[in-house]
Amino acid sequence: HALAMSQGSCRVMQRLLEVAGGPQRDEMVRRLIPWTVQLYESPHGNHVLTRLVEVTPCTSLVPVVEQIQERGCMTVAKHQFGCRVLERLIEHCTEREMGGLNSRFVHSAEELCRHRYGNFVIQSLLEHGPSHRGAQVVQRLLPYLPQLAAHRTASHVVQTALVYAGGEGQRA
Repeated sequence: HALAMSQGSCRVMQRLLEVAGGPQRDEMVRRLIPWTVQLYESPHGNHVLTRLVEVTPCTSLVPVVEQIQERGCMTVAKHQFGCRVLERLIEHCTEREMGGLNSRFVHSAEELCRHRYGNFVIQSLLEHGPSHRGAQVVQRLLPYLPQLAAHRTASHVVQTALVYAGGEGQRA
């Protein structure tokens, strides 16, 4: 894991995850997953973790999701680098793996969309998450729409909702 968190070798680790096939990649993933929290907190390690998410079958990412849940998904969503990892998980995993986290993000959508990093998680959920989650986010945000549309950070979430939330978001 030390190689994944150093400036010079994190790119090498990312490339190895890309080109390694089957058993070799699986072994690298197995060795890196226990360090999920340290990787997402690292300015260099977070890139390795996001690449791991991109190249690993989503069913094998359950331990990553579990570590994020243990750490506190709101803590990770509001972290400068953690939000990036959550964006990739939302993009690459299904509701089966992400359902618990997605529920929490929907529940806290108003708070997260006002946060400088958390807003990216909500935008990703609107753009890449299951359509019913996008509709839930829109419903959650509707009571606050005028304030959110004028908010420096939240206004970006409102724009994303208009583009990706279908008729429900546009009627709002």
